[in-house]
Amino acid sequence: MIPRRLNFGPEGWDGDAAHSAAMAQFRLKEFGNSHVQDQTNDRRMGRVGLFGFWLAQNNYGEHVQWNVSHGECGMKRCLVAVDSNGSPRVPSTAAVMEYVLTMAVGDAASRPKGGWMSYQSGDHVKPSLHGRKRGQLMGKAKAFGTGAFADAPFRYRAIEQDVLAIRWFYDKLLEGVGGGALNPASTAAMKALMKALSYLMGQRRVSVPKALSQDVLESVAAVTEVESVSMMTALAMLVADFVWGARASDLYMMDWAELEKKMRAMECGEPAVAGVVWARLRTKNDRQGKKDAPSAPKPLQCTPIVKGPFSLRRMGD
Repeated sequence: MIPRRLNFGPEGWDGDAAHSAAMAQFRLKEFGNSHVQDQTNDRRMGRVGLFGFWLAQNNYGEHVQWNVSHGECGMKRCLVAVDSNGSPRVPSTAAVMEYVLTMAVGDAASRPKGGWMSYQSGDHVKPSLHGRKRGQLMGKAKAFGTGAFADAPFRYRAIEQDVLAIRWFYDKLLEGVGGGALNPASTAAMKALMKALSYLMGQRRVSVPKALSQDVLESVAAVTEVESVSMMTALAMLVADFVWGARASDLYMMDWAELEKKMRAMECGEPAVAGVVWARLRTKNDRQGKKDAPSAPKPLQCTPIVKGPFSLRRMGD
């Protein structure tokens, strides 16, 4: 049920506060981060952590720190803001702008690609390959840092992802403490800077991964263990990507409202389902259904062994 202000007493501060608390709980339950994977939020916090390390190195002071715990489910980590006189410490818009411009001009001495070895070897870094941390796998330094693309400076898309992560972090932080402070990544000056950089740097992708080929697919199938649910699921996703020419995740996001049954008249005069047409309305990259035109349906085959009328039930059989 939607929290109604009328149910929280007469006009006044007490009623407003109680209604706001109830609405916050309702929002978290109904419209929280259930659609966002933990890995996505962890990646965002990783970007903000790099920003926090840069702040400390450039005389802005410490703004964030990692809380790390170890349990039965392995290592868990969470990035939190440093407390300053009872309130979370929030950087200035000027600090975020300097951080963005440092990446845009390719100042590897101040903000190298891949981060810093000391930071990437800290206690907050999750071990990856053979138990080694990212700092131990950074490799040889190149012109703009470390990594596969460190021969070139930051692209606009990478900078934009950092800004979005910083904006997300301080949106959640400031909302949790009741607001009252500006998000340094959401100010008019910051948005104007990002718009100018989008024109100057361009948003077109430079490195595009190669499409799947039959040889790659056969190689994956050759090493897939039939008894492994995760490996078989991954193989099924790759096969769907290759055969359908669309993301397999889009197929699993199919909405029953997108299916339209095509009817035909039988000899006995009763209508029967002759086929099903799928007008894809939503995809992984178009969750609101703005891009795919309903006028371009994708046909789904009906099984040829069915004789007579049949109905498509919710379970798909």
